[in-house]
Amino acid sequence: MCRSAATLLGGKETAAIAAEIMKHAPIARMPLEQLEVFFGRATPAEARIYARIPAVGLPAGARLTGSVRGPKSAFSHTLSATIPLVDLGPGAARVAEAVVPEPCFWTPGMPYLYEVRVSLEVGGQAWAQSEQMLGIRPMGSSHRRLVLEGKPWILRTVEPSDFTIESLIPWREAKASLVLSHPGDAECRAASEQGVGLVAMVNEGDIAAELRRLSRWPAVMLAVVPADFDPGQVPPPANLMLGVRMPLGKPPAWAKVVLAEPTGNSSEDWRGQVGADVSLIAVKTTEDERTVQSAAQSLAEFEGAFAAGEWAGYALLGK
Repeated sequence: MCRSAATLLGGKETAAIAAEIMKHAPIARMPLEQLEVFFGRATPAEARIYARIPAVGLPAGARLTGSVRGPKSAFSHTLSATIPLVDLGPGAARVAEAVVPEPCFWTPGMPYLYEVRVSLEVGGQAWAQSEQMLGIRPMGSSHRRLVLEGKPWILRTVEPSDFTIESLIPWREAKASLVLSHPGDAECRAASEQGVGLVAMVNEGDIAAELRRLSRWPAVMLAVVPADFDPGQVPPPANLMLGVRMPLGKPPAWAKVVLAEPTGNSSEDWRGQVGADVSLIAVKTTEDERTVQSAAQSLAEFEGAFAAGEWAGYALLGK
């Protein structure tokens, strides 16, 4: 159980709180461009949250301090706590850690969020400060399946024909994740607060920089990048799962998820020819309108064409 005592709210009260939260932009004073805020080991007992910045170029004696406050959610009243970020000492990077007892996780439909305030101090004085939203989202790929909170989880996602931030609430009620191309910070923030999972299609520009930006938002559960993407010497951002959309072929080593159009009635038809131990998402493309009502039915019919649990997820995309 999450540490906070939570009271679920009714529809009108929920909408009012969500609207109030969305009015406020994230606070950031003298933002630290290379600052990473992420979570490490996360269990129902405790979660470890980190702030990290490369030490190269920092003034002598610089250290990271700050706090983690939360959880909060637009859909429940919670008891909030403040946990200090403690600097772990000199090294190739300055790192501060906070240990959150009995954390509340971010999941689609129940989006618990934490506020992480970080200060880079030099000589006891704040040299730069930043504030970021963080959701502890224990999602991964294990034994060809997607896992959320330690349990098998099926991704059901739709690329909407026409997307606006105002449409997030009905999509949330339909329990569908959304496929968006290069979603902006406003969309990512709103989806994080509303509890709508996002699959971000990242296929142009500075992909590494775009991944760093998207990794800040809890709603971005998966980023799909080109198969020829090369992370180089810089590892992918923490807490962001990477996938690829491709036809039959060997996926890159960094891909945990592959979006593929079925070549038969079984995912083993595809996997048997490729031999990759990845989570497979079955893709269906259509020229039809993909509204909340029509997409939900189309996605259910597509999933129903396969044996239960055959694929790790199902995606309805536009042509």
